[in-house]
Amino acid sequence: MKSFFGLILFIISHVSFGQVTFVINELPENHDFNQDVYISGNFEGWTGGNDAYKLSKLDNQYSITLPKKKSCNVLFKFTMGSWETEELDAKGDKIDNRNYTCKDEPETVYVTIDNWGPMDSVVTSTAQENVEILSEAFKIPQLDRERKIRVYLPPNYNDSNSNYPVLYMHDAQNLFDTKTSYAGEWNVDETLNSLFYETGFQMIVVGIDNGGDKRLDEYSPWKNNKYGGGEGDDYLDFIVNTLKPHIDANYKTLSNKKNTAIFGSSMGGLISYYAALKYPDVFGKAGVYSPAFWFAPKINEFSKTNGNIQDSKIYFLAGGKEGDNTAFNEINQTVRDMNTVIDVLKTQGFPSKSIQSKVVPEGQHNEKLWRDNFEEAITWLFPEAKKERKFKSIEDKNTYFQVNVNDGIYKIARYSPYIVETTFIPKGEEEINNSHTVKFKSDAKYSVLIEDDSTATITTDGIDVTIQKKPFKISYSYKGKPIISEGKGYHKTAYGEAIQLNLTEDEVLYGGGARALGMNRRGNRLQLYNKADYGYETKSELMNYTMPIMISSKQYMVHFDNAPIGYLDLDSKSNNNLTYETISGRKTYQVIVGDSWLDLIDNYTDLTGKQPLPPRWAFGNFSSRFGYHSQEETERTIAKFKEENIPVDAVVIDIYWFGKDIQGSMGNLEVFRDSFPDFEGMIKRLNNKGVKTIAVTEPFVLTTSKRWEEAVKEDVLAKDSIGNPATYDFYFGNTGIIDIYKKNAEAWFWNIYKGLANKGVAGVWGDLGEPEVHPTWVQHHTGTADEVHNIYGHDWARLVYEGYQRDFPDQRPFILMRAGYSGSQHYGLIPWSGDVNRTWGGLQSQTEIALQMAMQGLAYMHSDLGGFAGANLDDELYTRWLQYGVFQPIYRPHAQEEVPSEPVFREEKTKQLAKKSIELRYKLLPYNYTLAFENNQTGKPLMRPVFFEEPENQEQLINASTYLWGHDFLVTPIVNPGVKEKEVYFPKNNIWFDLYSEKRFEGGQTKNVTTKKSCIPTYVRAGAFIPMAELVQSTNDYKLDNLELHYYHDNSIKESKRFLYHDDGLTPNAFEKGMYEKLTFNADIENKWLEIDFEAETGSKYNTSTKGINLIIHNIDWKPKRIKINGKTVDVKWNALKRLVTIPVNWNTNKELNIKLKR
Repeated sequence: MKSFFGLILFIISHVSFGQVTFVINELPENHDFNQDVYISGNFEGWTGGNDAYKLSKLDNQYSITLPKKKSCNVLFKFTMGSWETEELDAKGDKIDNRNYTCKDEPETVYVTIDNWGPMDSVVTSTAQENVEILSEAFKIPQLDRERKIRVYLPPNYNDSNSNYPVLYMHDAQNLFDTKTSYAGEWNVDETLNSLFYETGFQMIVVGIDNGGDKRLDEYSPWKNNKYGGGEGDDYLDFIVNTLKPHIDANYKTLSNKKNTAIFGSSMGGLISYYAALKYPDVFGKAGVYSPAFWFAPKINEFSKTNGNIQDSKIYFLAGGKEGDNTAFNEINQTVRDMNTVIDVLKTQGFPSKSIQSKVVPEGQHNEKLWRDNFEEAITWLFPEAKKERKFKSIEDKNTYFQVNVNDGIYKIARYSPYIVETTFIPKGEEEINNSHTVKFKSDAKYSVLIEDDSTATITTDGIDVTIQKKPFKISYSYKGKPIISEGKGYHKTAYGEAIQLNLTEDEVLYGGGARALGMNRRGNRLQLYNKADYGYETKSELMNYTMPIMISSKQYMVHFDNAPIGYLDLDSKSNNNLTYETISGRKTYQVIVGDSWLDLIDNYTDLTGKQPLPPRWAFGNFSSRFGYHSQEETERTIAKFKEENIPVDAVVIDIYWFGKDIQGSMGNLEVFRDSFPDFEGMIKRLNNKGVKTIAVTEPFVLTTSKRWEEAVKEDVLAKDSIGNPATYDFYFGNTGIIDIYKKNAEAWFWNIYKGLANKGVAGVWGDLGEPEVHPTWVQHHTGTADEVHNIYGHDWARLVYEGYQRDFPDQRPFILMRAGYSGSQHYGLIPWSGDVNRTWGGLQSQTEIALQMAMQGLAYMHSDLGGFAGANLDDELYTRWLQYGVFQPIYRPHAQEEVPSEPVFREEKTKQLAKKSIELRYKLLPYNYTLAFENNQTGKPLMRPVFFEEPENQEQLINASTYLWGHDFLVTPIVNPGVKEKEVYFPKNNIWFDLYSEKRFEGGQTKNVTTKKSCIPTYVRAGAFIPMAELVQSTNDYKLDNLELHYYHDNSIKESKRFLYHDDGLTPNAFEKGMYEKLTFNADIENKWLEIDFEAETGSKYNTSTKGINLIIHNIDWKPKRIKINGKTVDVKWNALKRLVTIPVNWNTNKELNIKLKR
């Protein structure tokens, strides 16, 4: 702040001339003293910068003394000449109006200005396009003045022959436009537009600007000795006899009293109430907000004389804290005065049913109070203008129920006991049947219709659907408990179309795809438009995977089954609403429930498809960067892994396989032989080392690429509006985009992948598939860019997946994609979290993103380990990120090449720590592969939030710092530098063991644990069987013939059961084909015996083998008196220090194996 010198002299020179002197004694550091400063307020009409109220400036000091007449009870702010440059708070937000109440003696008030609105800012008008200026200077002959008149017209005004009711409102500067408002706007136009699209509500609003310093005079028919007034009758005569006739003559109005209302707040509330009583044949309705009845005490007598009106309606509103933010002390009595007037009206015979009165306890005397309650008031005054949905009938159509309403039909279908689908088809529209993702068919045979005069209920073997006939409402319940209900249901909006549902205020909300917003996403309006966010860190509102899914902490889910772009509004207005908005498409949603969190995800993935089991090598370590420039560099890198004995299973080749430079070659989609002269030989040599090759592709074909002419000739590109290939510029060059929705284009694109597969390429990396740049005007075979944008990556994955099914039916595809949509898991899509910054902030958001996506069916969401964007060499960050990677679905360090992503090129200590993490990852292959099998069969996420264990624990509902890896590992990543201690919550009703130290922790508590550089805090659930494989350098060498099986015993666990799934890691649908083995391990305590049983389930086409198993039992704090294997006593040593018993066994899996330990 800048201080002022010579302040005392400056004050003395001004204070004697008036009642109050305002002196600005602190200003922002960057204040420009060449700029003038103004005071603007209710005393001068809130002009924002009137030269008569410019502050004096002397030696860079600002001051103003208000004339005595102007200085009592004022509301004001300081500006630099306009509302664009008004004073702001330290955060840059608008402040409330300042207020001053005059004293008996002259006074000096010191003012601090924290911030200014930017001088070069352009404040955009928020007035909707259907607000027009009738006149800048409409004549008021009764007062010999002029006034600006604004008119709001319904959105369909120009296309309709209808006549409309009319609402006359005061203080029009504040009704429609933030740019012209001095205290915030009412959002009258936005509210009425929304009502129009939602309910068909239509009216004209005539807004009359206030007269600035004449406002108090014009808005009261009686003089107030202190403040003025007395011109109210002339002002109303102007409205009734000059303005209204003009409006009725020039606009399509309904001019009778039933359709004419007057509305205002504060002094505007006073004059509106007076108008309703003085002109009862003109104004049949009035909105009276925070009325300044204190200003005109004669209003009570006037009400007694004129209050016996039988056919008018009045809506009264006041706030419980009206006097807290005003310059007029009398406003404190607003509620009391309002209630007094209401009592007078009722005494005079004004019907009680025609009066609506509301007091908002926390409401203040401001635009927020009036704005927030405008919709309620206007719809109460004009209920006939609101077209409600009306029930007509319900029919059983065998596979669904059809509910007929006045504006269309609903189709309600049961998919399972846990899934119900609702579709609305507006009158005059055809149903859009094709879902981008749903795999179920509806079945109504378990549904029964029960109907009476007020409701129709579809009862099923799970979810029940109740249709309330009047007012119309659809509600869903499960096992007798309410789930969710439609609010406005389907309705039109200015954006397009929407479906609105009701929430309860206590629900935590998840979903919307991949975002970095915190676990609870309630309060956000989430854009549904897949878009890369390069270099994001702790917050990212819009990313590569947006999905129309809401998941509630009450363990239900709503999936809006539609592809075009839109928004998912998770109660952003704090009105307990869930709203899906879209430009077009299906008006369909499914309500999904479950008896647990895992059941819920199982049911959702039944609906949208289960993830195919990836090849086992996908769970190994990847060598990846942006990018390997040559064959020689690629092979040299893998040789380095082999030299360092660091396991590796795949290498990812970025864009240099088809071109020398980043720009100009995208779309070549053929091997660049200058850099990769023996591409096929390279792949073969890598394969011989157990390393698979993955090649990047993009959906763009540059006009400079080798395939451009071919793409044009084969007609595989999306079009512009006149049918030519659509071309546009983006970072990589001038481009077209492959129209995968055309059959010939799909075949053309697949042939490229088929050719790569025939060369030995084992995996597909689809990059930039949002698509990264996708102009709205681009036309695809099945719709516009905006209609297919979000499902482009989804359908790209489908193209590859179905191609493999046709041409390589014995190979599991690996499909790594940067973008997708709801249900993409069905096509084997492996998502990653985009171009995260290579910083601690980048790491901090990763668990939230992965957990949220896993809940939404995409269980393989993972990050570029170490971070992608930026040349940040931070060994501690790299180490911690790779340690976290052990317990995330895909282990793939990847980054821009300035700082190596591969551990083999890091300094020795960092390399050894990375090697340790990677080796643990490989030892956990049997556990991780079993998690993948569970996901394939039941949709269970690999990463799971802690609240899956404790769904009623409110604190854990938003916890992403600790998570479960499968059922039995509890993991807390280290996401900040230099952390010595880390807080860990241990889920209740369990015992947990430190994976590394064996330390035991009781569940249901939060502990600060000491961290280690070599690992992150990781714990194993008591009762867990953790299989660990022999260390291999590639999954090619992986076998299940020999393994360690760790059992974490605790006396509190009386019974425990786990299984291990195994197959060849390559064959698609191996389980369904009988090409698998499933090993089950049981433990129970009976009397003094700990008994462990091994059982095997072998598929009909699987050749099993004898297993050499080292059974390691942890936490045995007692020396076994006897150990038996299949009834035979064996001599096994007990490690008293480590509390371990190791029992080596050879198990012929054709038979059960029994092991018993006696205390």
